[in-house]
Amino acid sequence: MKFSKKLLAIILAVVMIVSIVAVAAVSTSAAAGDKVYCRASFAPYCYMWKKNTQECNQGWPGVAMTKVSGETNLYSYTVTDSKFDMVIFNNGSSDNQTTDMTFPGGNKLYDFSTGTWSDYSADPVPVITVSNEGGSFKDSVSVTVTVTDATSAYYTIDGGAHHSFSGSVSLTLGADIAEGASVQLDISATNSYGTVNKSCTYKKVSRTHQLP
Repeated sequence: MKFSKKLLAIILAVVMIVSIVAVAAVSTSAAAGDKVYCRASFAPYCYMWKKNTQECNQGWPGVAMTKVSGETNLYSYTVTDSKFDMVIFNNGSSDNQTTDMTFPGGNKLYDFSTGTWSDYSADPVPVITVSNEGGSFKDSVSVTVTVTDATSAYYTIDGGAHHSFSGSVSLTLGADIAEGASVQLDISATNSYGTVNKSCTYKKVSRTHQLP
């Protein structure tokens, strides 16, 4: 009998430990005030609820998300209650919506086009500006490349070596190519949001050619 009681106590202890681990494994870090983001080609709604209950942030289709200023196709929603652990994004009806998804926690971004979650970065998209974005030239062409909101950037000429730069860089292209040939300038700029690329092609014409 003593052995049986001891065995029972061990079993109960194991069950309690497993239960604690299981609860920890399924819990999310949702909290009132968290923001969740959605990138979509339409103005999305966010429907949140507590799993296995009727408690929700608002009746279907949920709450219209707020467009993030300065961003393209990006919307946010501020979580109102930490008990909500499930989420659906939709277009205001049931004809374009996600599946039932476990809320992954604050500051997460759902991309409707790829169906994937990622960490949201407040960094704006890198911007690449080129003073002359392509066309014809005689002798050589002068180009100034400027990147903003980038943590790193580089350019290549005709697919050659990567030349890193920050801010602005001035280039003279095409002096060493024959008339009728072209030179290609490729620029890449990156930050925590992602990478933006730009390509410009310049064609060298004869000195007697009338430029537009």
